[in-house]
Formats: sequence, C-alpha cells, structure tokens
Amino acid sequence: MDNDINWSLVKQMYEMLSKTRELSIGLEELYKYMVRFNMIDRFGNPTKFSIENGLIE
Repeated sequence: MDNDINWSLVKQMYEMLSKTRELSIGLEELYKYMVRFNMIDRFGNPTKFSIENGLIE
C-alpha cells in the first residue's frame, strides 16, 4: 500500500460494505473505485463533491 495515501476512509468503507455483503475486492481496488467515482482524491481525502452530496461526512 502507498504510504502517501490516507487509508482511513477506504478502510471504513470496506468494513461497512463487508458487514452487508461478501466482498470480492481488496482495499486497493476499493480505493481505485472511490477515486474513480470522485468520493476521495488520490491521497484518500474526501472530495468537495462527496461532502456536498452526503457520500462522506
């Protein structure tokens, strides 16, 4: 894992999802998904978009 990335939001999302379903992806894949859909930036921080739309508190 990249040391420049804040993994806390990715780990929180992973834990939340794993409680409701069986996951077939790892943390790195989830990180890429979250960046791709503008939930977090490449450093793992929440984006303005995700905060304004209630995706991340």
